[in-house]
Amino acid sequence: LSGIIPHLQKCIRERGHLRQFALPIICDLAHTSSTSRAELHAKGGVRFFLTLLSENYWKIPALNSLAIWMVEDTTTVEEELVQTGAAAALVSFFRRVSPKELENILEPLNDMMSKSAALSRVLCSSTEFIESAVSRLGLPKAIIRINLLQILRLGLRQDSHPNRTIRYHDLATRVRSLTLDESQVLVAELATQFLSEIEQVAEVCEPLSATIDGAELGAAGSGGGVERAHKGPEPEQMGAAE
Repeated sequence: LSGIIPHLQKCIRERGHLRQFALPIICDLAHTSSTSRAELHAKGGVRFFLTLLSENYWKIPALNSLAIWMVEDTTTVEEELVQTGAAAALVSFFRRVSPKELENILEPLNDMMSKSAALSRVLCSSTEFIESAVSRLGLPKAIIRINLLQILRLGLRQDSHPNRTIRYHDLATRVRSLTLDESQVLVAELATQFLSEIEQVAEVCEPLSATIDGAELGAAGSGGGVERAHKGPEPEQMGAAE
């Protein structure tokens, strides 16, 4: 395996005439065994699969390979995917995928985020990623809505500033609209659960924000008093001293 992987990668990069045979072989290696995945890792396999996300016919097999690899060896794949360049590649891929392709990429992406809290945190720290997910909640297929809700839910749980995200993307309003759709029972149920989490975050964060704001105002007032105390003697005191 260690000898064949570089040849497969070279054939794919150079777009040789055997490329169509090399692509399915290298994608399948992530599914086969821990030994094959270890060899892929040694040859930069995670980064290589990321480059395939720009391939029209191979982006979904490449993402599936990353997903199964993440499930089987979370730490190895996570360490690479949370790097800035890798995360940016995933965000870019997610944003440009067409509505027709979306259904096929949401489940593996969901699996990856479910296995890795760090990946969820990095992806959902991207405003573009969240906006793309939220805007697609309007697509009619139930399976797409369910996966998008799960992805947003995973991201919000890892968000260091969840209330800011909720407000910026008007998340409560978007999710609430799905709770009212009686034609998609599973979507409505999941949206109701997610909305409850959103409202809990808002209840926790708003009093905390008010407390912080009050503390800052108090500190500012206190700081002004300290400043006045160090300005030196008043003019009358200076005259008396003379």
